[in-house]
Amino acid sequence: MFYKIDTKENFDIITPQMSQFNYNMAEELITLCAQLQINDKSAIIDFTMVEGIDEKSIKALEHLHEQFYSNNVSLAFCHLTSKIKPLLSADLNITPSLIEAIDLISMEGLERELMGE
Repeated sequence: MFYKIDTKENFDIITPQMSQFNYNMAEELITLCAQLQINDKSAIIDFTMVEGIDEKSIKALEHLHEQFYSNNVSLAFCHLTSKIKPLLSADLNITPSLIEAIDLISMEGLERELMGE
């Protein structure tokens, strides 16, 4: 497995464990995240260890982001290097730190609860 997973009540923190994020890792991430979406859980992808990413993986991450929001759950990315961050779409939820990603996921969850009432 390419990931460390820290399970919380409403979301999981998924941390890639390799320095180069490739399409095989993206496919495994999509599989992991499909189960989260089924269980109405959000996710944070922590790129602390990642130093590089390929173009095909970037497209997969953007598609994954769309999937989460179409299933009414949140996805955020944190700890992106200055090399990777500009490669990703500005539409993605990108935060500098894990605590900010947790705050973003929590706020969006609260918004969904309030809108549902």
